[in-house]
Order: sequence, then C-alpha cells, then structure tokens
Amino acid sequence: MTRLFELPVGKSHEFLLALQNQGLTLEQAEEVTNDPEKAALMVNALRPAPLVYRLAQFTPLLYSLYEQTMLLEYFRTNVPDELSFPKSWLTSLDTTSTHVQSVDDLEFFFVVLDTLEKTWNFNQWIINWVQPSISDTGFGRNETQLRLDGTAVRYEPGVHRIRINLVDNWPSLTDPSVDRVRANASASGKKLAGIETIGAYGLQNPKLLRAQDGVMLPYCNLAGLQQGISFNKVPYFFWSFHSKGVVEFHSQWSGYVNVEDSYASPTLVKY
Repeated sequence: MTRLFELPVGKSHEFLLALQNQGLTLEQAEEVTNDPEKAALMVNALRPAPLVYRLAQFTPLLYSLYEQTMLLEYFRTNVPDELSFPKSWLTSLDTTSTHVQSVDDLEFFFVVLDTLEKTWNFNQWIINWVQPSISDTGFGRNETQLRLDGTAVRYEPGVHRIRINLVDNWPSLTDPSVDRVRANASASGKKLAGIETIGAYGLQNPKLLRAQDGVMLPYCNLAGLQQGISFNKVPYFFWSFHSKGVVEFHSQWSGYVNVEDSYASPTLVKY
C-alpha cells in the first residue's frame, strides 16, 4: 500500500484520500491540497525518521552482559528440571565488554541445551516468565517438525556469547517472504537467527518486546528455523495489544509474502 509520504504532493485523488485516511475531514483535506506549503508540511511530518534515530529510543531497555548473567542465574534455579543446566556454565562466563548495545547489534548470552526442542522450551520459558501473557498455537517443536535451516548456526550445548541484529531484513521492499530472505542470506553468507531471537528478547527489559508494533520496532520471523511435517513453515512471534497484552507464537508457510512489511528476519552479527 502506498503511504502518504510516498505520494507526490498535489491535487491528486490519491493524495486527497491519503489525507482523509490520516483523520482529516474532506474539507480539511481539500484545504491542504489547495495550499502547497501546508501539503508539504503534512507530508514531511508523516515521513519516518531515519531508522538509526528511531531505534535509539530502545537502547535504555537493553541489558549489559553482567545483568543478563544475573537473570540467567535466577532463571536457572526456577526452570523445570528438564530445562536446567549446570551452574558452571555461568560461573565461567566473561561479562567484560566495551560493546555499545543497540537493537541492530545486541550482545547477549544464548543458552543452548542438548536438543533443539529443549533449547526452544528454555528460551520461551523465559518469555513466559517475564511477560504478562502468552498465546501459543502449539506447533510441533520436536525433531520431526523443527530443524535448523541451512543458513542457521549450529551450537554445542552451553552458554554462547553472540550478537544479533533484531531488525535485519526489515522492511523488505521487494519480496518479503522468508523463502526470499533465506535465498538472499545463502547468497551473501549471512546467518539467520532462529531461537536466538527469543533468547535475545528474553534477556532484555520486558518492555522491549512490548514495544513491538511492526512500525517502530518490527515483529519477528525466525527464518533460521524450518517447521512443520514437510519443514515448509517458519515460526514467528509478536507482541499483541489484545486485552492487557500478549506474546503470540505461531507458524506459517515460509513462502507467504507479508504485504504489511511489519516483520524482520533477524540475523547474527557475531557468533
């Protein structure tokens, strides 16, 4: 859909309709279209700020490695026994860092257990713990219905210090399907994130995930994962403002083209 700031300023029918879609009455819209100076001001006011400035507002919600370690120690002692891990995994961590945190280059500790399913369950457990409500369609996570894509990183069990770009592949202006994102990543050598994205959000201020709106901060495709009986689906999650707010986990066909352009497919910056 063409947005107001993408339309040429002038007395076009499309421009008039776009102004009305912004909440102006027909009379107000006609007044703007008849005044080039007002029209230019309206368009400039609605033009998105450069991405780097829009993302900076989320920096205060990002935790340091030390803070993340404290959270993991707390979570480790509260998770179900089948999702627990040795305390030694945390005591050996180096939390010193000069890295400047940002949502497009976020350093965090990613916990990997001995199966993909357990790794998912542990990292989603954190989301369940820190967010007010979860909606989960219950799609399969065992080895018969969930596997890593060829563009993903494979880890040994342990706690891994990695960096992730939570807003990569957003917005996609041509073909925003996950299949296309994977093809581009394969050609460029980029590594697509899967469960890492869940882990990254889980170890930050809970307000970061609640800031997802698909406009200022995108929702998340987990393009590094293949899901479904035929592995032709991709898991995704997002914050929904229904009721008091809920984190929703779903899976859909990876060839689906999201015309709303509200989803990112996060990638790994360092691993």
